[in-house]
Amino acid sequence: MKHFITALFLITIFSGCKETDKKEKSQKDGQKTEKPQRNPAEKLAERIGQTHQVKAFKKEDAVAFNLDLKFGGQDRMKAKIIMATDGSQIKIEKNDSTNLFYGPNGAFLSPKEKKYQGARFDVMTWPYFFALPFKLSDPGTQWSSKKERPFKKDKNLASAKLTFAQKTGDSPDDWYIVYAAENTDFLKAAAYIVTFGTDVEKAEKNPHAIVYDHFITVNDIPVAQQWTFRQWDKERGIYGDPLGSAEITDINYFKPNKNTFKVPENAVKIKKPNL
Repeated sequence: MKHFITALFLITIFSGCKETDKKEKSQKDGQKTEKPQRNPAEKLAERIGQTHQVKAFKKEDAVAFNLDLKFGGQDRMKAKIIMATDGSQIKIEKNDSTNLFYGPNGAFLSPKEKKYQGARFDVMTWPYFFALPFKLSDPGTQWSSKKERPFKKDKNLASAKLTFAQKTGDSPDDWYIVYAAENTDFLKAAAYIVTFGTDVEKAEKNPHAIVYDHFITVNDIPVAQQWTFRQWDKERGIYGDPLGSAEITDINYFKPNKNTFKVPENAVKIKKPNL
């Protein structure tokens, strides 16, 4: 997060010395310093988080939900996703008996005979899209360029650009254009590029957007049940026919036990792709 320090221009040397003495005394006394000002983009991200009850979400230990994901009219993945609300641990139980894991020791797949090329992308991406409204102020997030942008034909929405500090996650060169829903400040959509396994120049030639709809509330926390994936560009916003869709069902918050995210012995580690 950017920090802006307001410089105080003092009229006299005496008043400058006096102000310095006050600051030194304040530091010695352990008094709280003034909080840094947030830019408009950061404020928009904070409003979206508040609307989605981010504090309530983070008070929960873990969440589980079913994901039915389709692209091009074909099933892409049907699975139960289990994740710690801070994103530190993830388990995906796919309907084809493949299990994916993510945690402090990296990403894994079990059984190893089920290994496939997009496994690491799956374990990192779909849980993130679910948790996106709760992660907008996470460490490493950088916000800029708040303005009304084209969302779709004849409609603009308040939006801001999200980028990431280096070494943040698997793909710190990704960026998002986050749209707030009109009148509610729900997370309406996020345009994005995917640099996973490719470079920024190639990724920026093919930006997409995820659109969030049909919000329900579980444990006082609003979550979108329907996702739609669309084409996107900065002049038109979303356009064209839907590329894919997802349905979220059976959302459940719970306290995990020691075996919830345990990686089995027959698992194989999923390495990051080489560009």
